[in-house]
Amino acid sequence: MARILNDEANGFIQAKKLNETDLTLQLIPAGLMFEQKAGAKTDQSWVAKLTVQLPSGRLTPQASDYLNLGIRDRFYSITGTDTLKCVMFERIPGVRTNQYVYLLSFPSSENTEDWSLFLNDEEIGLGQVSFDFSKDTIKKLKDITN
Repeated sequence: MARILNDEANGFIQAKKLNETDLTLQLIPAGLMFEQKAGAKTDQSWVAKLTVQLPSGRLTPQASDYLNLGIRDRFYSITGTDTLKCVMFERIPGVRTNQYVYLLSFPSSENTEDWSLFLNDEEIGLGQVSFDFSKDTIKKLKDITN
């Protein structure tokens, strides 16, 4: 399963470079991340693992505070006409200097349209960043968990 999700050709991983900052997003069905109770309906919510690799250099205390916790309310997703707020935010340690890794969870939606994650950053100079996943990619992900 991990091989399928980690294969960039499947469309579950996207990478961007903005202002010398590398961003990588991996979309994972929550049912594969969290243990489901026996007989429970498969969770159709989404977990996004976002890695932010900042250029080398020293961060200001304000930027560090923002990246550790303040960034939490800057994430949202859109699917079809539904705008969804992040319902779970966890910062996990990065393996490199100036690397920030986040697990973000968004509720399920009846909409089966394209799915986009947005980061509306005003602190570290990224601006509005979006990662867009097509309807076909979303269908592939749903098929994996069923």
